[in-house]
Amino acid sequence: MKTKISNDRAYFMPWKTVEHKIGRILEKLFFNKFTCMARRSHNFMSVIIKRDKPNEYDLSKAFSSVNILTDEELAVIFEIIELPEKEWQMCSIINRRENELSHSVCEGLLRMDSDIKWQKSFAGEDGLYLFGVEDNAKSEVKMRIGCLNLSLSELKSKNELLAYLTENDPTHATLMDFCQDYRDKYHNELCWNYPISDGKHLGTFMVLVKEGILSLPYDSADETDYEQFCLDDVCMFNIESLRVFMEDWKSFNTDLENAMHSMKLYLTKRSCVDENKTISD
Repeated sequence: MKTKISNDRAYFMPWKTVEHKIGRILEKLFFNKFTCMARRSHNFMSVIIKRDKPNEYDLSKAFSSVNILTDEELAVIFEIIELPEKEWQMCSIINRRENELSHSVCEGLLRMDSDIKWQKSFAGEDGLYLFGVEDNAKSEVKMRIGCLNLSLSELKSKNELLAYLTENDPTHATLMDFCQDYRDKYHNELCWNYPISDGKHLGTFMVLVKEGILSLPYDSADETDYEQFCLDDVCMFNIESLRVFMEDWKSFNTDLENAMHSMKLYLTKRSCVDENKTISD
């Protein structure tokens, strides 16, 4: 639904709308629901955000409150609103303990969820006033991979990839041939192996295509062409499926790190015992 814009090119956004929009964006970013409360100080707004439940995505971090945003989460917010890194420490958070985000950060989040753009904003008693309002033409969303700011529209399509795999055998070796152009152009193959089971397949390759992120599952591998893909089960990732993959990987990684840490302690203790035994002998 298009936002109605007044003839004088100004627009009024009630605080309830501000709170709803920011909460919705944060939910998509962090897979948690947030309660938002807007505040006004002079002509500026701030928004206090509260996580509605503990952060199940990253329970390995220790904080004084489960509601406080982690440094990693703050970095995600600053990155997605394209706040220059040199400004990350400059008054972007007014009150860290209460998760109170400043006017500039809130405005950056609001711009992500709006079909209008504006030049200036003013915090009033009952909401946010926007001035110099214009229709916001849909701009292409890019993906940042390391130092690469990638336009997916420049990539080959899902159908092109599947046709290539079908014609040349659906294997990892064939996928690497398909990605050779990306390796030459971007110095990155734009695909990643997710080597743990999703409950249905042995593993999955995550491949960037024109339409988004493609899931290319496999159940077997050989010594020549490596992974053998299951083309019948190819699908596109969405936010929810990616969330599940991220949580499963976090659990797998944590369990493995804990196990290796225990192994290291065991080997260290055994080494000390063996050295002491040698000396006594």
